Amino acid sequence: MTYLDDESRYFRAALLSEMTARGRGIQAELSRLTGITPSIICDLKFGRTGTSLKNRQALAKGLGYGYEDFIAKGREMSGKKRKGAAVAKSPAMKGRDEYINQTIRSLNRMLESCRRRVVVLSQKLIASQEKHIAANDEILRLHREMDSLRWSKLDS
Repeated sequence: MTYLDDESRYFRAALLSEMTARGRGIQAELSRLTGITPSIICDLKFGRTGTSLKNRQALAKGLGYGYEDFIAKGREMSGKKRKGAAVAKSPAMKGRDEYINQTIRSLNRMLESCRRRVVVLSQKLIASQEKHIAANDEILRLHREMDSLRWSKLDS
């Protein structure tokens, strides 16, 4: 993860907020308006990279802000996050969160069931291998006994 200075973090917070609020297509539109590739915009949005002041200014302008106003918006948002202000979630977001939590619980139950099956199958495999080893030992014993009988017949 790239270390971001305060200004870059404030920029990222404002960029993420604006892009989320404006919805689909904003990344492509910003790319078209600013000449910055969509992949760089995506990396900025998720804090995977920093960028030049020139690019940050172009993105702020593309979103209709002056650079200093955009940084102030990000600073304000970062302050709210640190103070623990609750972010209101829409019913759709709450439903999505509940669906994700149910899916995680279901996957955890399936994982635990698979783990139990692995233990049982491992025990069966070990028992089967032990029987196989015992059978091979018996075969070797019988071969030795047979060889011993042959030698005794030849000697007589």
